Amino acid sequence: VTQQMSELHVQPREPVAPTAQEQIQECLDKDEFHLALNKALMAIDVELLLDTLSKLNIEDVFGDQPPSQPDLLALLSQLPNDLHLNLQLKAEFLNETVQAIDLEHEIILAHREPLVRLLTILLDNIDTAKEHVTPRDFQRNLKNLRWATLQIISQLP
Repeated sequence: VTQQMSELHVQPREPVAPTAQEQIQECLDKDEFHLALNKALMAIDVELLLDTLSKLNIEDVFGDQPPSQPDLLALLSQLPNDLHLNLQLKAEFLNETVQAIDLEHEIILAHREPLVRLLTILLDNIDTAKEHVTPRDFQRNLKNLRWATLQIISQLP
């Protein structure tokens, strides 16, 4: 038995990579807001994204320098589903996202058709959410988002 025990050797543990949530929290702790947002978007986990957005100040994300155009497209892709759930948070970030789209940016120009689809889906989800929220919530959270979305669509070539 003693010989068997001496033959056993303990392998050192491989360092465990931090989870996406831990990486995001580390970015937030360092005030790296755009990087935290990017990591949340890349995880393609809406719950993680919503958790991250709830920890961000919208001014920190969209203030002097908005997120990258690819990140804006990712937000448009991931946030509109079940818009009536977490309505205020989603509407606030989607409104800023739509307004930050740069229609002259090469990424946006190259992805014009998917952008139109995303904006159309957003409009459909706004109309669906309208059925699930009070008129006051619609007025406060969705009316401006709907208007901004229609403005962007009308400006697309």
